[in-house]
Amino acid sequence: MFRRIRLGDVLLKAGLVSEPTLAEALDLQKKEGGKLGELLVRRGIVQEVDMLKVIAEQVGVPFVRLKHYAIDPAVAKILSEDLCRKTHVVPIARSGQSLDVAMDDPFDLELIDSLTKACGLNVTPVVSTRDDIQKTLDAIFAEKKAPPAAEPELYLVSRTGDAVPLVSEAGESMSDLLLEKLISQALKENAQALIMEPRRSFLQVKFRIDGFLYDRTHVPVQQYQALLARLKDLSTREQLVMETPFDESFVVRMAGGDERFELRVGMLETVLGTKAVLHIMRRDMYIRDLADMGFELEAFDIFEKLITAPEGLLLICGSAHSGKTTTSYSVANYLYRTHNRFVMSIEAPMGLLVEHFNQLHPTKNPDFENADAIVLRALRQDPDVLLIDRLANQDSVSQALFAAAVGKFVLCTYYAETAFDALLHLLENPKLDRYIFATQILGIVAQKLVRRICSTCATVYHPTLDELQKLDMLEYKDYDFYRGAGCERCNGSGFRGQTGIFQVLRFNRELTHLIQSGASVKELLDTMEQTGIKTLRSRGKKKILAGATTIDEVLRETYGEERLYGGPKAS
Repeated sequence: MFRRIRLGDVLLKAGLVSEPTLAEALDLQKKEGGKLGELLVRRGIVQEVDMLKVIAEQVGVPFVRLKHYAIDPAVAKILSEDLCRKTHVVPIARSGQSLDVAMDDPFDLELIDSLTKACGLNVTPVVSTRDDIQKTLDAIFAEKKAPPAAEPELYLVSRTGDAVPLVSEAGESMSDLLLEKLISQALKENAQALIMEPRRSFLQVKFRIDGFLYDRTHVPVQQYQALLARLKDLSTREQLVMETPFDESFVVRMAGGDERFELRVGMLETVLGTKAVLHIMRRDMYIRDLADMGFELEAFDIFEKLITAPEGLLLICGSAHSGKTTTSYSVANYLYRTHNRFVMSIEAPMGLLVEHFNQLHPTKNPDFENADAIVLRALRQDPDVLLIDRLANQDSVSQALFAAAVGKFVLCTYYAETAFDALLHLLENPKLDRYIFATQILGIVAQKLVRRICSTCATVYHPTLDELQKLDMLEYKDYDFYRGAGCERCNGSGFRGQTGIFQVLRFNRELTHLIQSGASVKELLDTMEQTGIKTLRSRGKKKILAGATTIDEVLRETYGEERLYGGPKAS
């Protein structure tokens, strides 16, 4: 089945051990006996999960965490309990004459042959940790007497607010059990999305957490079609779909909790099969306390002056997944709660259903033929605050300026890396009336999200001079920096949650005059520098020194600022 590969060579190639360390470990193995991998893990030379992931990749089989996996008890008991415990294996899926068996050593060809003979099926190994296997065996074979029925983990919420278990006793199926396990785990880990990617022989399940993808488990290909069918059924059943403009979505809540999570389902056919994504919409993703978003005191003072202006246009800009929609929602919610402002929003697609926002969805309303019609109809409702998500073209820009000119506070999101980038994009449009723009624009806020170091496992370290040089921070070479070591609370990533870095530009009289007079790019840039505006990278450096994030996070998220013309120099 697999050609025999030496574990030491695999670990060397992956950089998990050095040649001297491997030589020392091999000498110890000769004296103590046992398997090399067990010795390396026992002595703390390598982490078991890291080693097994490398092994799985080398052999060409999946690595799975069984705690995220729904296993049919009948399949698990194809092999006897004694054999499973003696050999540290557990069957997890069957397809015809093929049996997927989780083990911690796929190099053990003799074991694979003996398992094949024992069950009469073709055994295909998948890789998992010995601890996961042991806990799974305990759960499967510990049923001396039937335990009391456990409370369902997930409930489906209908339009009327009624909740029914996702897995019902009458209609329990493996697809429901698997779906419940995957969604529950994604919610517990605060994932933003649950992603299912087809492979040749299995489905790879990933979670997007704080903007990063993490492999979680795999689903046998024979279970995937039933899982897809169940997802399609849930997301299109009339009584379950929430009252939002999204045709394919359903709402769940966790057992014992009141918070509702809207799951928006997207499916796409690829060469290897159907790819599915469940976008998890949480209220706390979109509406935050402004004081907790990551503003420094100086920047927040300017920001607060901008958002409490009675009228004018404020742009919130950033790249995809930079948090600009969260900022705009949070500002609108703040104005509604603390200033009693009437808020109306124009969004396509809509971020989150917020009852007090009076939300409009243009693509779902035949009365809205163009940008003029949408904004004019909204203005007739006399809102105090008009939130326009994504200024996509010149028509929407002109209408936003018109709304500001008639006395409304207009809050718009815009795709741009920096405040200067956004300003230049808008001014380059020959149809833009510079005079009206300059008189109505209040300011531009650019933002990025960086991952926050996990407070549970934060440890002090000292970066190399090369690392410091990348951010021009050599003067801090004697400072203590922080990074996460990885723990159970952060799932080993070293990060938990995100915080924002913000660049706030408030338009003054001189900048307004330069825009009206058609000033050059250099004149605008020089004037912006004189206002004291800070770059995103300089704001990020302060987050690093405060122990909130890492050098790598700031480098990655401010790459676009350096790649482009960059705006004012960091200070």
